[in-house]
Amino acid sequence: RSAADLAEVVAASRGAVPPGTRHLIDLARATGDSTVPAVAALLVMCEAEASRGSGAGTDDDWITAAEANEKLQRPYLHAYSMYRLAVCQLRRRALSAVVPTLQQSRELAEQLGCQPLVAEIDSLAGLGGVDLGRAPAGGSADSSPFGLTRRELEVLRVVASGATNRIVARTLFISERTAGVHVSNILAKLGVTNRTEAARIAHHLGLDAARAPETGAPRAGT
Repeated sequence: RSAADLAEVVAASRGAVPPGTRHLIDLARATGDSTVPAVAALLVMCEAEASRGSGAGTDDDWITAAEANEKLQRPYLHAYSMYRLAVCQLRRRALSAVVPTLQQSRELAEQLGCQPLVAEIDSLAGLGGVDLGRAPAGGSADSSPFGLTRRELEVLRVVASGATNRIVARTLFISERTAGVHVSNILAKLGVTNRTEAARIAHHLGLDAARAPETGAPRAGT
């Protein structure tokens, strides 16, 4: 999981997915007896994390992991797998599917009292523009500074961290072109000509720098 987190961060900042997970899969397979259900479930998790680290993660990887952990009554790993499934769903903009996925994941995490995972789920919902039945972060366009919309505030938070349009797009699950449009609109509304000036205003407004995309344990994913 840690190797997959690192691979995603490096891929977002450099544009290339580094190697580093396949040898861990080989190690995992050699460590335990896969005929034991608990070991088999952990191997499924390892496979899913390896796929994530290689940039090839799919819904099926995490559905399999979620089902395996639900069967073994492992609620944390079940909730975490559902969270990762939601990430995959958001990346392909399957919004009708992601809402129940995140709701189930959050309910499990809340029952466990696992606030770090709850925070990750809420952050993912916010970044993806998903309404889980709670008040939206950032307020409405009418009450926000400079007339920025909720999405523009989210983009500005990421821009304030020094992110390029590509990283903005990956962080917020939008296309790079859409990210560029948002940035242009933000600069116009703020009355500035470049991202540095926009970042200065963002910090003045007290907007927190956005977290790196989708990691397993944020600084909120372990």
